[in-house]
Amino acid sequence: MNSLPQDIEGLKQVVQGLENVVWEWALEQGKKALKAMWEAIDKVLMQEYGRELAVEHLRPVTYTTLLGDVRVKRRQCLDKARGKYRYPLDELLGMGEKDHVTRNARQRILKLAAIMSFRQSEEVLEDTPINLSHQGIWNQVKKAAEPHLEERDKRIKHFLETGELPESEGKKVTNLVTEGDG
Repeated sequence: MNSLPQDIEGLKQVVQGLENVVWEWALEQGKKALKAMWEAIDKVLMQEYGRELAVEHLRPVTYTTLLGDVRVKRRQCLDKARGKYRYPLDELLGMGEKDHVTRNARQRILKLAAIMSFRQSEEVLEDTPINLSHQGIWNQVKKAAEPHLEERDKRIKHFLETGELPESEGKKVTNLVTEGDG
């Protein structure tokens, strides 16, 4: 380690940059640890799935995490029963086919997008390790909303076809007002 300056002005300069240096180092160490652990988990998954899946390729992917982007080599497998390709590590981590944002990073992104515009969210994320454009943020919001929108559409369709309202979930109404013509 270099020796520290022996004067106040020199120490001030060292102190000002020290926090950022340690922050960057900690992020890099965290990303290396995540990469090593996820690649080890991928190996364990192959032992678990053994006969069901045939390893086809070892493919790299970049996951967006709270610590920043982490590049991992994971296995692409052929599901013998279904005849389709799968990525067991992606499935375990809750990743979509073309969406490689971790649950924790997605949670932070959605919190931001709920209180500000996508462009403002992008600006805030620029000060964090999470690297995502306003379009990427929009994609995360869309993905989170899709199941709710599908459920809403099912309920509307059911109502239009049958005229039945959904169950009230045990709620009681003291007054019900309706309007009718002629």
